[in-house]
Amino acid sequence: MRALMIWDHHWSHLTPEVKLLCEELQMDIAIIPARATDLYSVLDLSLNKPFKDQIRYQYNNFCTKHISQQLMQNTPPMDITTSFPCSILKPRVGYWIDLAWT
Repeated sequence: MRALMIWDHHWSHLTPEVKLLCEELQMDIAIIPARATDLYSVLDLSLNKPFKDQIRYQYNNFCTKHISQQLMQNTPPMDITTSFPCSILKPRVGYWIDLAWT
């Protein structure tokens, strides 16, 4: 079954690599013309915003938990870290994306 990707006119969506990958994954691409956002804002309001809100919520919870754990371990506030390697974030982001779409 083919899928449809609806993207804005950002250059990264138009690269040959992206087009090839979409072909391989049987995905059709629809590009919203530049300066036409007002005509298609329904996507931003009904699809993109709730999705981004959920990802932001999950990330904030993750960071809050991480900071709280460091505080509970008596880490001095100036030594608290909030940067995470990709090996930690990648699986979580995948899970958050799954949560956001369900």
